[in-house]
Amino acid sequence: MKQTTSSTKGSGAHWRDLYLTALFETDKNKLVERIAVAQVAVAARKRELLNSENCDQESRALDNAAFALQALLGCYSPGSATISLPIVPVTTSSPTRAQSPQYGVKL
Repeated sequence: MKQTTSSTKGSGAHWRDLYLTALFETDKNKLVERIAVAQVAVAARKRELLNSENCDQESRALDNAAFALQALLGCYSPGSATISLPIVPVTTSSPTRAQSPQYGVKL
């Protein structure tokens, strides 16, 4: 028999607290450990929700948290003094709405 989310909702705050602690950790010496602890808590909560009903929103939040933690870990470079974030280039190859022929501006 499946449980309802009301019986498992109390444990939901635990993974969020650990996730936010990892996300906002500024001490690079603690970051990897905080991420690992949060990843374990997220995975454990995800397993708990397998037997729950009406938990789509929390399940999506868990998926997003797991992705964010993995991305944060990927940005961390153990030998550096800082966490390096990837630089995403901005491309101008596609026209904006204001530049498109539909709005009377030639490209």
